[in-house]
Amino acid sequence: MFPGVLPSGRINCSRIAISTICLQLSGCDDRASTRIAASRNPIGPICFGLIPVPSRLARKKFYHLSSNHSISVNLAGQVEPAVSTTQYRIHGDNIVECERAFSYVVLAIGSLARTVTGPIGIVTCPSYEIELHSADKLNFTFLPGYGDRRWNQDIAAYVKSAGGRLREAADAIVTVVDGPAERPLFAMEFCGALPAGNNAWQRHGRAFSFAHAGIPYFYVAELGGYELTQDRERKAERWPNPAIPFSFFSMTHYQGSVCLPVYEPNSGARAETVSYYGPIFGKNDFLEYIRLVISNSAPTRAAQRLGEKCVGLVELLASARTRQDTLNTGQWEEARRAVEGGEGLTGYLAARAPLVWRKRASIGSLTASARAFMNFGATISLGLTSTSLPLSFVPRDRRRAFAAGVRRVYPDVDVAVTTWLGAITTDLAIAWVAGFKPKGEDSRPDRGLTPLARMLIGDGVHLLTFIYGPAPAAHWRLLTRSTSQLIASNGLWEAVLGVSDAVLLDTGTMVEGTPRALLRQAWASSFPRTAQTLNVTPRVLSVSEQDVDTALHVILSSLGSDLVFEGMCNPPGGDWSGVSFIWSRESGEYRWLTLPRVTARGEKRPDHVFGLFGLGDVAACLCIESKERSSDLEADIGPRLISYTEKLFAGAPSIWRRHAAEAWAHHSGDWGPRSTDFVSMGAFVANSRAPFAGVPSNTGLDIICGFSFSDTAAKCVAHVRALTDKGRGMLDHIVAAGSDNPFGDFRLS
Repeated sequence: MFPGVLPSGRINCSRIAISTICLQLSGCDDRASTRIAASRNPIGPICFGLIPVPSRLARKKFYHLSSNHSISVNLAGQVEPAVSTTQYRIHGDNIVECERAFSYVVLAIGSLARTVTGPIGIVTCPSYEIELHSADKLNFTFLPGYGDRRWNQDIAAYVKSAGGRLREAADAIVTVVDGPAERPLFAMEFCGALPAGNNAWQRHGRAFSFAHAGIPYFYVAELGGYELTQDRERKAERWPNPAIPFSFFSMTHYQGSVCLPVYEPNSGARAETVSYYGPIFGKNDFLEYIRLVISNSAPTRAAQRLGEKCVGLVELLASARTRQDTLNTGQWEEARRAVEGGEGLTGYLAARAPLVWRKRASIGSLTASARAFMNFGATISLGLTSTSLPLSFVPRDRRRAFAAGVRRVYPDVDVAVTTWLGAITTDLAIAWVAGFKPKGEDSRPDRGLTPLARMLIGDGVHLLTFIYGPAPAAHWRLLTRSTSQLIASNGLWEAVLGVSDAVLLDTGTMVEGTPRALLRQAWASSFPRTAQTLNVTPRVLSVSEQDVDTALHVILSSLGSDLVFEGMCNPPGGDWSGVSFIWSRESGEYRWLTLPRVTARGEKRPDHVFGLFGLGDVAACLCIESKERSSDLEADIGPRLISYTEKLFAGAPSIWRRHAAEAWAHHSGDWGPRSTDFVSMGAFVANSRAPFAGVPSNTGLDIICGFSFSDTAAKCVAHVRALTDKGRGMLDHIVAAGSDNPFGDFRLS
């Protein structure tokens, strides 16, 4: 590319559906060229070409501006108003989250956009370009996957160092390139899981972290989803505790940084549910927020409306709740005023809405002393908005009695800890965290429990976390010797120590020398706040399964909707919210919701599900397992992928629609097995010299595909081999269709 400016214009081309011409003018060379970014169809992948610019234009005066501004010169050589190209990046948990975030941006910009072109660029970091009617351009580059091994800088570490305290990355973080650095604009978390039980607070560590780092955070979740029976029959709608949305409101108020939920109706929700909760659905307000931020305008009013809807949901949930285990509607409104007025949530609850609280622990390894402490806690603490949540608080006037009770149950607690426990300067909240499963692995949902408590009470109230689950012995040794190493190696401990003022420990796995309790000063140095400049280069340093999933998604999707339908893409960090499939364009799209996390013996949920058309009279379904290494492909994985999908499709779908523009509807008609040819594939990172080395001989797969990536090439190479006759038929079909694919070259062997 020549140095200088990038004016733009339009040209008609008989073979191109959408064409954008960029005149690249150089002040150092008596040459110029015109680059065409053209798509084969308005939504397909684009390709590049060069056409010459008339020599008379090459002799015109050149205009030198900054790298993101230009002066447009039309083909008549006339200077047009200045336009700009703004560079954005979308850091995502994976390619799906990047695209999901971008879809919100496109919806937000709406009619302001003239064209949306893409994907273009590098297969591992694809880009999209939005051209506005003003001729300004917005370029969005995707960076799927997090980690310091993957990029030159870890954005999650940046958020932590900026005050976030926790190494938590949202599903997507949208940034703008501002000179030599990136500036985070907002973060998004997408949750398709049922918002009940500990699932409801699993991601609160992320909300806490981004709020404390001063980065606007939005939790995009669904309401009205159903829990299913083992036979995939509807069982019951599941709802969050009202404390969950209230915590977002209170966190936003305490920190002064937007940290709010955006609720949308679940695609399988009843019409009555959608009507009842309609006033609090916030997608349009969220889209307005995005549009204002992208246009560099103040989004204050849009954020205020989302905050009002957040509190509105609290009241709706409270009024619809059948169990009286939380505040009523009027009390929640009073709690809101107490938070806004400075009294604080615990101050209000202690004075005007005390709730009887009791902890119920079901783990078999609970020690006698832990049970005694729980019983004591039930007599002296009050419920933190609920009688059933594992959160309580001790009013300040009870703290001395509380400290004395702790000393009776745990005589080995250090005097400095009991002195702190007995301080009457503020109320004391308690998070009761099991934290660990019977075999010692940490419970991911419990990572969000301590942050949930902090989001409810703010930084002005003390917080004690009591851990009573069977943590591994290695954790206790690290807690004593190196809290920094423990925090770096385990997300649950990071959440507990990053948010709590003190911890109290009681499990049967504690090793000799483990302190009974610790105060924050024991680990405070493990959470330094440092000033960093964010600038992540969109070039993958170490390829992984993440890139295999990105390549599969980008390459197969770019073959065109007339050939391929993508029913599921579940890369690392993805979810199990559903699988879709189309048997024919006339039959409509069917979707199965709320997939089980644990699959039956002899089955394996695929990472990707694609429908392929044009192979014959029967629809073909490609089920793919992706791995970083070929040797990780499991025995009989091919038949297990097909068994899972075939069994799923044999049962009635949850919802359906005739076409993509139509709203989803609950499927209630008869359902029988549809004729489908199932084909299995295993995909992995490959060495180009020996792409199939290490593939086990007992996978039972129909196709194997090894992807090799280059530091210098935009394309990857897909080394493919059919292991069965039906695999050969599908592979020939894909390779023929992808002969000119801009993101990957197929090499058949």
